[in-house]
Amino acid sequence: RPNFSQHQLARALVLREKEETLAWLDAFFSEWELHLYESDPHQVIRVLSEVALMMSESDPEQLLTVIRRLDGAITPCELKNTMLELIHPFFDRKQHDDNSKSPIIQKILTYVAENFTEGMSLKTLGAKFHINAVYLGQLFQKEVGVHFTDYLNQFRVNHAKEILMSTKQPVTTIAEESGYTDMAYFYRQFKKYTGYTPNGFRKKETVQ
Repeated sequence: RPNFSQHQLARALVLREKEETLAWLDAFFSEWELHLYESDPHQVIRVLSEVALMMSESDPEQLLTVIRRLDGAITPCELKNTMLELIHPFFDRKQHDDNSKSPIIQKILTYVAENFTEGMSLKTLGAKFHINAVYLGQLFQKEVGVHFTDYLNQFRVNHAKEILMSTKQPVTTIAEESGYTDMAYFYRQFKKYTGYTPNGFRKKETVQ
């Protein structure tokens, strides 16, 4: 498995950092090609599937299109070129979406991606960005499509998943690094978004 964090890619996609995203993918494929014969193809497929899911933003039709394109690639080089080709429409869509979002929501999304480990709520964000918390919550749900708390928890859980897969750190440490101070709450949220406990998820990923 490539020895760097997928969370870096997720962050680049959320923050719409095209050059950083391209650099991540280039590094991923370069390392894979260097270690092609000792690599586990199932892990590579899982990584690319997660990238495809992030790019499609959970839209079933968009995800199917991405998977079909990737499925047509025969060699690692073709797979890389296909993935890079798919990145450009993703950023075109993101640019269109950004133009339709209000400046305050764009600021909130960027702030979450950069500070998700810190304690935050609509109330604290409202105070920070000088906007009524109730209005901010309504605007966030309208423009992003989910409640702010759900968005924040999913972001944190995705980060925790990456650490679980790539390190042997204790779950308590991972929870803290993902922004959780209440372990019971962390376990509930992790199971809500993955269907597994943190240890169960780690064991599943280790077996694959």
